[in-house]
Amino acid sequence: MAALMRRVGGRFAQGVVLGQCNTLWDLQLAMGRVWVGLDWGWVAFEETADHLRIRHHCTPLLAAFGSGAEHWSPAFLEGVYQEWFRQTGAGDLQVRQAGGFDAAGGIELHLAAPVSQGAADSRVRPTAPQ
Repeated sequence: MAALMRRVGGRFAQGVVLGQCNTLWDLQLAMGRVWVGLDWGWVAFEETADHLRIRHHCTPLLAAFGSGAEHWSPAFLEGVYQEWFRQTGAGDLQVRQAGGFDAAGGIELHLAAPVSQGAADSRVRPTAPQ
């Protein structure tokens, strides 16, 4: 189901024009305008030494799909952000979920260099806090 949601997210992003973005701040604002306009929360970026933290606040994914969707529904956002960053020239960088949902429906993703195959095979998807 996650693979399907990632593809759906990518297709969604292909249909949304962000406009000219010259800085990371411009990109965050453009993405935020899309989400706020759809009543889908908002996004905030934070640069770290090895990745870009993407914090999507108040996503309605669990409200729409239920608590059983916490493991696969974030893949929609992975697909959206992956496509938007691809459009801006992010190259081989990948967007991946980095934590579970918070109480308000927020979720953290990271844009970073791909994980090596061995590490990817052993990686466990985070679960939502109980």
